[in-house]
Amino acid sequence: MMTDTGLFINALSACRESIEALLRDGSFDALLRDAAEVPFMGQYTDAFHTFSEGGKRIRAFMVTLGYRLCGKDCDDDILRAALSYEIFQSGILIHDDIIDESDLRRSRPSMHIALGGGQTGIAKAICVGDMGITTAADAIFSTAFDADKKVKAVANQNKVFRLTIAGELKDIELSEEEDHSFDDVIKMYELKTSWYTFTGPLQLGMILGGGDEELLKKAEELGRLMGIAFQIRDDILGIYGSSSDTGKNSLSDMEEGKKTVLTAYFRDKATEAQKSEFSGIYGKGSYTDPFADRIRELLDESGAHAAAEELCKSFNAKALELIGEMKVPEDTRAVFRGMLSYMNERKG
Repeated sequence: MMTDTGLFINALSACRESIEALLRDGSFDALLRDAAEVPFMGQYTDAFHTFSEGGKRIRAFMVTLGYRLCGKDCDDDILRAALSYEIFQSGILIHDDIIDESDLRRSRPSMHIALGGGQTGIAKAICVGDMGITTAADAIFSTAFDADKKVKAVANQNKVFRLTIAGELKDIELSEEEDHSFDDVIKMYELKTSWYTFTGPLQLGMILGGGDEELLKKAEELGRLMGIAFQIRDDILGIYGSSSDTGKNSLSDMEEGKKTVLTAYFRDKATEAQKSEFSGIYGKGSYTDPFADRIRELLDESGAHAAAEELCKSFNAKALELIGEMKVPEDTRAVFRGMLSYMNERKG
């Protein structure tokens, strides 16, 4: 008998294959057709298309799960609607790589590097990212769902996008501050990750599946819990993961001095000597592996790493409890259980 984790992996793989098929069959290009028909724009729509290839497709998958939570079977229309979050993600990842000065994404050059680097490459990449963000709603409107559902879905999605931007701004603010609280970091996770990775996609699927307001409200809390756990794991991987697993520069978070629950816990748990040493090397620009190794040692010695691991598991446990209480199809509940188990252990 297949485990819950196996059910999740199979379901995610099937969704990923379906989304990749949409990228290949012209559905994606059709959304960009008006831009591509401008003579010089073909190179940029092609670059955006290439950038959008690959990835986990977690957001598209969450849209299909939201639909299934309403008792609906996955179909072509919900997959086309799910493409909206993948398009949006590509747009904001292009911007995020510029903000973070990251040259690598999905084991390929970031968009601003692919478009020539320097200020010109950055300027072009910002515009290409904007193209993705403004195209997301068109994926929903291209479906055969009832007009009122599509309008409600797009309105909800626009709210999610604004909250995501607020989260990015909060992240930037934290990067400028030496002092940061645990609550500041968790709020940033809610805004930057929970809404557009979990809550928003779940609610999109539910709205198009005819879900009621009570179900949408529960999805908000479920997505909040899952998003925080997901981002904690991402930030742990940003310090301890390998670039071959994550597809990103394994030193970039440390070089940037990214503020995370790891650093918030470190501020609370470390000795004054540890804090002094840490502040002298964390976020001080490009450096070599020995400095990175020492940062990891300090996080381990202080107990910050272990505390972050436990916090990740605790948020996943709360999400698991909530999905157990929801009146949803049992097969879909099993997929959620498998997903939460996988998220506790993922390496990329």
